[in-house]
Amino acid sequence: DETRESYKWLFETFLEAHKQQMPQTVFTDQNQTMEKALVVVMPGTYHGLCTRCLIQDGIKNLGNLMKEESDFLIDFKKCMYDYEDEEQFEDGGKTLIVRYNVKENTWLQRMYATKKKWTACYMKKTFTLGYNQV
Repeated sequence: DETRESYKWLFETFLEAHKQQMPQTVFTDQNQTMEKALVVVMPGTYHGLCTRCLIQDGIKNLGNLMKEESDFLIDFKKCMYDYEDEEQFEDGGKTLIVRYNVKENTWLQRMYATKKKWTACYMKKTFTLGYNQV
């Protein structure tokens, strides 16, 4: 049952088990229903996207471009992990879009819109205990 109420119950139960101490950061997949419940139950908690889940979703949406260690996947992972600052990420992202002719891909457009939840350069001030999902 993946309803907002079920996720609210899950997060409330988590808080109860942890004496109402909210985590600083929670990583989830891209489930919007879960995200809405998280915002309600843990409003001060940073919500990041699990990069392993993101890669799996990318395979579904981009097919062979994201398979194993394809050139696209290598370049995409650079965008995720390697760029030190936002300008590098933006430049690398533009290069990726042009090189692989994926400007019109709606999944990549959605990922760009949520870049602050999964890219190292935007999350460098976020408490993650060094958690790196891929």
